[in-house]
Amino acid sequence: MRAIHEQHPPAAPTGFPLVFDEQGARAILARLGSGEPGEERWMDLRLRAAELSLTKGFDDLISLDANNIDEYDHQIDTARRVLRDMRGRAILADEVGLGKTIEACIIYRELEMRGLARRVLILVPASLVSQWKEELETKFFQRDFHVADSTDDWDAHPKVLASMDLAKRPNHAEEILKIDYDLLVIDEAHKLKSRSTQIHKFVQQIKKKYVLLLTATPVHNDLRELFNLITLLRPGQLSTKKKFYQNFVDSKDKRKPKNPRELKRLLSQVMVRNRRGRVNVLLPPRSAHTYSVELSGAERELYDQMTLFIKTNCTERYWRLVLMTLQRALCSSSFAVGGVLETILQRKGLPQNQRAVLGRCRDLVKQIKCNSKVDAVKEIVEQTHDRVILFTDFLESQRHIADELKKDGKNDVFLFNGQLNNVQKDTVVDAFRESKGILLSTECGSEGRNLQFCNRMINYDLPWNPLRVEQRIGRIHRLGQTREVSVFNLASVGTIEEHVLKLLTDKIRMFEMVIGELDLILGNIDTRESFEETVRTIWWTAKSDDDVKAGFDDLGKSIERARKKYSRIKESETILSGIFE
Repeated sequence: MRAIHEQHPPAAPTGFPLVFDEQGARAILARLGSGEPGEERWMDLRLRAAELSLTKGFDDLISLDANNIDEYDHQIDTARRVLRDMRGRAILADEVGLGKTIEACIIYRELEMRGLARRVLILVPASLVSQWKEELETKFFQRDFHVADSTDDWDAHPKVLASMDLAKRPNHAEEILKIDYDLLVIDEAHKLKSRSTQIHKFVQQIKKKYVLLLTATPVHNDLRELFNLITLLRPGQLSTKKKFYQNFVDSKDKRKPKNPRELKRLLSQVMVRNRRGRVNVLLPPRSAHTYSVELSGAERELYDQMTLFIKTNCTERYWRLVLMTLQRALCSSSFAVGGVLETILQRKGLPQNQRAVLGRCRDLVKQIKCNSKVDAVKEIVEQTHDRVILFTDFLESQRHIADELKKDGKNDVFLFNGQLNNVQKDTVVDAFRESKGILLSTECGSEGRNLQFCNRMINYDLPWNPLRVEQRIGRIHRLGQTREVSVFNLASVGTIEEHVLKLLTDKIRMFEMVIGELDLILGNIDTRESFEETVRTIWWTAKSDDDVKAGFDDLGKSIERARKKYSRIKESETILSGIFE
């Protein structure tokens, strides 16, 4: 059906106005007078009229009591403006860290609760799929989003979350383009900035009523990219490509706008850009501290023997996942290594020579009664007369740290891990909040729990994926934190962990950045592999310490180039911000 009195994309699935006012009533009467409807059509129209009579306008948002977040005024204002003034089609271009995801989810929920968003597609970079799913589930209680994997998923599930890379594959794209979506959400939408790319052409063809494009950096190289994004959202908003260049792009500097006042007027009809200084949302400062830990003789022997075994066998595809886990366990504790070894040694068909080597390593594990990293933990806890949260990837490490702290008389030690149900997790967090103790958490503590009542964090072992490190920090350094945040990073000397931490601190400088900037830098690294895969390849293929150093030096140079590229993007971002002043 075509909408009546609509110049923009239809605001409701059936083509009727969003609010049942006088205009809405006239629209329905006009439809009734357009022909002699059958019984089925009469019923549809009567049901639609009843639905419209119950639908509120967007001045009052009806989803705010049905979520698990503390909304900020700028997020609520953005949602109202997009729904009411932009008719559900907008670029959310807030500066990094101001909550574009939250804004998009509020808009989605407002549409969904009014029956206007039944078919929903959310496309994000592959690295952000799990983060989006977690946000939807824990903050908005949306557990019916299906993460697409098969070509059958698109039609079978009304609400789908997927990576852009998967969606644009020809066999998947073919299925997506058959479907009429009520709402399309795209995160990191600057990936669509070039009209010649496959992903831009694909998104342009998707049938959608409402569209949200999320990006903190809509302009990277020149203002033509902004034209491409907005034309994807609302064709004709900036006239033709030729006229846009003539009217708004400086011929000498493609990032510099002409006629900024008129450009601002046009942009403000389709784009919302909140700036940190304007919305008065400032995070307290954050500091990072590195603890370089010397391994004991037995720990060093275990590390060297296990690393030699891993490098010897890493070429076998069957072993790769197990050996990666084993290498990460080596950077955590001998107890974590022991847990992985026991699992491997229980496997049937393990070659005798490999069984013998792993058996000797297991015997060595049993000789180690305490790990050197625990001494660093004790020192940090002793100096901190407040709550501390410690992250480790391994249950065995968690239990060992707890035992050693309790031996020293530290009684307010709390364990948080995936073996607890939701009620137990809530109980642990509440007890930790009321204490001055230490929360020992596995990775599940970095998902869905806001712990900003704590401002001290220890990375006992470091994930090789920087985004996971950022996710940990984001549990305490986030909106709502009022105190300076301290992050303590432990790394054993002469291990892969030491190299990873050096990249994070010296090259990426992630502990100096605003939460959310990291992904923009990692996305510019010139490598086909993910950061984690690159680290693993360097480590496993190196024949000597010099090879390791050379490999990490090369990766460091790639990171530096990515940082410079991001700096240029931020310059363009400043230009764009000037338009919105």
